[in-house]
Parts: sequence; C-alpha cells; structure tokens
Amino acid sequence: MKKKVPDRFEALKKKLTKYLVDNKMRATEERTQILDFVYKSVGHFDVDTLFAYMHDSKFRVSKATLYNTMDIFVKCGIVERLQFNGGAFEYELIAEGEAAHHHLINTNSKKVIEFQDKRIDKIKRELEVKHGVVIDSCQITFYAHNK
Repeated sequence: MKKKVPDRFEALKKKLTKYLVDNKMRATEERTQILDFVYKSVGHFDVDTLFAYMHDSKFRVSKATLYNTMDIFVKCGIVERLQFNGGAFEYELIAEGEAAHHHLINTNSKKVIEFQDKRIDKIKRELEVKHGVVIDSCQITFYAHNK
C-alpha cells in the first residue's frame, strides 16, 4: 500500500459527496469504504483485483457494485479509466497537484511503464494558447515492442 496524506482522503471524500448530492445520489458508507480501498491502492488496478483485495480484507461487496461505483468515481474525477492493449479496464487514482504522467506499454512483456516528459507539458501549454482552451486532461500511451 502507498503511504498517503490523510487530508487528501478527506478531500476525495468531500469531492465524492458533493458529486453524489449534485447528482441526487446517496452518499453511502459502502461507497466511502470503496473509496478508502481505492485510495490505498498502488498504481493501476482492475475491478477483479479490487474485489479480491476487499474480499481478503473481509469487506463484502459485489462486483456489480464495484463496477457501478468505479463509473461514479470516473465521472466524479477521482479515478481515471485506462485500457491497454484492448484488455480489461484498469483504474488509477487521479493525483491532483502532481505532474501528469503517461504510459509506455511493452507489447512483448505487457509491462506498463509510467513516464513524465516536460516536452509534453510544453506542447499542452502551446495548444491551450493557440486554441484558447484549457486542457483538462491528457493521456498519451505509446505501444512498443522489443528490438
């Protein structure tokens, strides 16, 4: 498990609660518990992994509830939904305030490498100025194979 800042969890919980209220949905203890498990996750995870982790921790929840809750978390801006190589959706906690990262996937090993590059940030800023927009998010994924 990653070591996280407690204030960050409270901010995420507040963001989730606001989203749920604004969209006339119930803020349930189950959703808060799922958020806690997601918050403690490390890197990318899929629903099956989250389900197993919660089950091993003696927290009972259905996969359908997890899928529905992850959809809410995506719409709320808490997690990002990723799909590599046409496989199952993976999720990642959005690290607000941290530099954006991108992905390099080795198609031979299926290894996912996260990277940052200031040149991408420069291109993003140039696009914003050129087109008079604010880019909310950007995800670049390179697929590569062994030489």
